[in-house]
Amino acid sequence: RPPPPRWRPLRGAAAMDFDDLDEAEDVAQAEADALAQREAEEAAAREAEAAAEAAKRKAEAEAAAAKAAAEAAAEAAAKARVEEQKRAAAAAKRKAKEEAAARAEKARQDKILEEILANLPDPVEDYFGTLRGRCLKCPPGVCNVYGRPKAPIKFG
Repeated sequence: RPPPPRWRPLRGAAAMDFDDLDEAEDVAQAEADALAQREAEEAAAREAEAAAEAAKRKAEAEAAAAKAAAEAAAEAAAKARVEEQKRAAAAAKRKAKEEAAARAEKARQDKILEEILANLPDPVEDYFGTLRGRCLKCPPGVCNVYGRPKAPIKFG
């Protein structure tokens, strides 16, 4: 420090020793360093807290995304089950329709066969007119063509 312009002995608080001034500066510097260190620690704590909050938000977002994906998968599985049930119902309906058509066709053919059998003439007579009620192609017993018991042989 330069001396005051007009030198005179210092009095009162200004009469402190220069060593006392250095010591006061050191104390003030130490207090400032401690304050700066405390502020740095607080800033680091705030940053760590913000990072923890961000990590928490990120984890929550990932959990929500995983939950949404699981819900989407469950919904897709439910849709697939519904589609499979629809396909199975359609197949069963188609099969029932085919079976009904087959039964109707068989009934129609049976009806035609019955009409043919009903319209058949009586069992043929041979050219002598001696055998009645017997198809000449069938073995003894029941006629295979007409399905009726054979009539007894009549002598003309």
